[in-house]
Amino acid sequence: MRRCYDPSFSKYPRYGGRGIKVCDEWHVFANYAAWADSTYEDGKQMDRIDNEKGNYSPAEVRWVTNAENCQNRTATEALLAASRRNWRSASMKRSIAVVCINTGVTYPSACEAGRALGLRPGNINNVLKKTTYHTGGFAFAYTEESVDSKMDRMEKCRNSVARKAGAVVCVTTGVTYPSAADAARALSLNRCHVAEVVRGGRKQTGGFRFTRAT
Repeated sequence: MRRCYDPSFSKYPRYGGRGIKVCDEWHVFANYAAWADSTYEDGKQMDRIDNEKGNYSPAEVRWVTNAENCQNRTATEALLAASRRNWRSASMKRSIAVVCINTGVTYPSACEAGRALGLRPGNINNVLKKTTYHTGGFAFAYTEESVDSKMDRMEKCRNSVARKAGAVVCVTTGVTYPSAADAARALSLNRCHVAEVVRGGRKQTGGFRFTRAT
């Protein structure tokens, strides 16, 4: 019963969540027990005949071996996985092109941008929705946004990165930068590696040592 009627049950999405129900007759356990006693086959398990749309009722279930039951379950899981893949593919096709303001590169969708830059598409979407100003130091906009809007996004991105990281000093050269990201850009280094040196997680990157500005 729980798999069909209790949303908190772990198996509910595969049964009740797909509209599968138990017939009214079997809501009274004595009726189900009487049916099971008269039809049960030793060593077998109950299985819905139509694994996609069938409900639990005398006309829609049968007794099968464990191997048969597992085979039916595997086929259903394969169909569900294919459905999820098709949904993701369709979603990507419906996506709107975005541009990474830092680099000026345009991508067909947030998913494609994330794949190219090693970022999570969800985080890119948060930037597009202006929930946050950047992800991984990158600012994004929809391609149809105005130039002013893109410039505003970039300025907020820079300010946000600077506030979060704080000014850093390149000990090797003595130059101070507004943030680890700025230092990385100026010296053609990996931003994450510069931040790691500042935090003390590594000694140097690309031959340069960094520390927080005092």
